[in-house]
This record gives sequence, C-alpha cells and structure tokens, in this order.
Amino acid sequence: MKKFIFFLILPFVFAGCGQIEKDYKTNVKEVTTEIFAKETTEKATIKETEVKTPDITLQSDKNEILIGYDSNIVVFIAQTTADIEEIPLIDSSTGETVLMLSDIEDGIKGDGLFKGELEMNIDIDSEPDISEDIYYYYYAELPDGERSETVKIWVVEPFTDKELDNFEKIDIAIEEILDSGEYKKLSYKERAEKITAVLKEFESQGLIDKGSICVDDDFHNVSYSTSGMGCVITFDEFDRYMN
Repeated sequence: MKKFIFFLILPFVFAGCGQIEKDYKTNVKEVTTEIFAKETTEKATIKETEVKTPDITLQSDKNEILIGYDSNIVVFIAQTTADIEEIPLIDSSTGETVLMLSDIEDGIKGDGLFKGELEMNIDIDSEPDISEDIYYYYYAELPDGERSETVKIWVVEPFTDKELDNFEKIDIAIEEILDSGEYKKLSYKERAEKITAVLKEFESQGLIDKGSICVDDDFHNVSYSTSGMGCVITFDEFDRYMN
C-alpha cells in the first residue's frame, strides 16, 4: 500500500516540479528581458548625452596677435538657435562681460549669428629687452547659463634686438664646434658632453632659459630654449637618418 501511494504521488511531484521549472524559466526570461531593456535604455540615454552639442558656439577671426604686425581688433561670432537679440562675450578670467554680440551686426537679423568686435589690450611691455606675451580667454553665454566653448587669443611681442643678438651668439658658438675636425672625431658621449658644457655656460649667462637643457640619448640630440623658443642640436651626421 505504501508503495502504491508512492507511485501515485510521484507523478504529481514531477508535474509540480515541471510547473515550477516552467514558471522559473518564464520569470528568469521576463527579468532578463526587463534588465536588457533597462540597460539598452540607459545606454541610449548615455549615448544621447555624449553626442549632445551645446546650443551655442563661438569663433574668432584670429587667435594670435603679433604686436606691431597684426591688428588688435578681433571679430567674435556666436551662433545659436535661441530666440534672443544679444549675447554677452565674457572674459573667463574675470567673469566680466566685455562685449555684447548683436544679431544685427552681420546685417541679417534672425539668422542665429551674433557678431561683435573687441579691441584687445596689447600694452603688455614691462621688460624692454624681453619679448612678452599674454593669453586671453573668452566665452559666450545664453540666458539659461549655457556656455560656448572657450576661445583663446594669444597676444605676443616680436623678439627684441637683444634677444636676436643672443640667438646669433649661441648659433655662432655651436656652429664653430660642429664644423671643427676635432668634434667629428669624438664619440657620441664626448659630443654630448662638449655641446652640453657650452650650453650650460650660456645658461649661466642668462642667454638660455634656465632648466631647459635636455639631452636625449635615444635620438642623440640635446634640446634647449631661449626666450621661449625651442632649439635642437643633433650629435650625429644627418646622413645617419637618411639610410
């Protein structure tokens, strides 16, 4: 009797297990589908955020002003789909509005282009014997606070007569060494030591920027800068790089 009951109950147990397994698979499938849908939505949202571009752009007709050669007037043009008549041009270093870009300055009202001209300060000369430079940074901003990318304007003085004389003095000294028969007989290490010693002397005299001398053993050269201008001297003959 016990054996009969066991076989009688067993099909129901198997049937119950089958239903449980079916329900489990159904639930897993639904949960997996829900998670996949959620992940897909999140990825789509992230992708949409990544490709979203600002509603305002800013450009200038020049990014560099060489004092004495270029005009110090810079034309800024902002573009937006916002329904406004003016856009402030802001100095990012101070947060102050330096110019209002107008929709009518370009002659076509309502085209989304806003234009203005800014006179840059080029009075930066504090050291007569040293060429100086300065960077200015600007952005345009909409009423809702959205900003354009920052536009950089570099204002730089030409090299002074003293700096040009220093360049020539260094060039003459280096050329004399490179052209000498003695130098051509030296090993790479000896050449590097000889050239570096001369550059160090010029550095002590203030003709080469302090801390700028750097020997590159991989490319067999030494680099340095003078008045911010980078220079490179190679220790090998140029035909080494042509083979």
